[in-house]
Amino acid sequence: RGLKINLYIFARVDTVDAPLLKKLREAGCRMICFGLESGNQRVLDLAGKRATPEKARQAVALCKEAGISPLGSFILGLPGETRETMEETISFARSLEIPYGFHLLSPFPGTRVRSKAEEYGLKILTDDWSLYDADHAVTETEGVSAREVQDFAQSFFGKLSADIEEMKRGTIAGTYRGPFREDMENRVEVDFVWKLLSRDLIEEKGWIPRGEVRTKNNPLTPLADRLAGALSLPLPFVETKLRKLAGRKYLLCREEDEVFRWEWSQTGRFPRS
Repeated sequence: RGLKINLYIFARVDTVDAPLLKKLREAGCRMICFGLESGNQRVLDLAGKRATPEKARQAVALCKEAGISPLGSFILGLPGETRETMEETISFARSLEIPYGFHLLSPFPGTRVRSKAEEYGLKILTDDWSLYDADHAVTETEGVSAREVQDFAQSFFGKLSADIEEMKRGTIAGTYRGPFREDMENRVEVDFVWKLLSRDLIEEKGWIPRGEVRTKNNPLTPLADRLAGALSLPLPFVETKLRKLAGRKYLLCREEDEVFRWEWSQTGRFPRS
């Protein structure tokens, strides 16, 4: 029926193959999040994942070949976890060269990991459900304490945040060529648009006197120059993003007497890339 629908779905690594992924891509699937959980086989077995790190690699490779972006989700603090297995998981996640995230184990009532906690050597420390947000360590294993899991996660997220900021700076400068380039492009674009909106910069800076416009058809360059100064961003980056917004009709330019006035479109829709 000509519908253009973007799908973002979840899947297991042992349920996808090339023909299925091809059909998913044709149906509009753009991203698949896999619950990879761990890079250690023993931890995966205890978690009942029926998966292996090699299956995860294969699923990631098949997604990339099909034109679908894979996303990895991991859990720290699973049964059998140790400092060494957490390090192994981090190393495995990085080696996949895909976006990924980590959560801390939150064994809710009704889950197998909670009902078999003693069998798994897992100690549940609290029933304060406000802490069951996947950001707080509420369990510990025989090999690693809750404090160690929490500290490990905080240290990792600190390093990850620093890495992301460095990649974003490289993307803005046009020097980043790493495996997360598309993701970084999206991040910096969203950040840029958010700054324009939250600070009303188009409304404040979008009045361009005719004298500042060298050619009638190029009122965008003076706007880019103003915004680059206001945001302390490179002019080429700002001009490129503004041209993209204008090309997609999110930004409109109206000619009024002695000024060109830029404004946000009231009817434009965000694109389906």
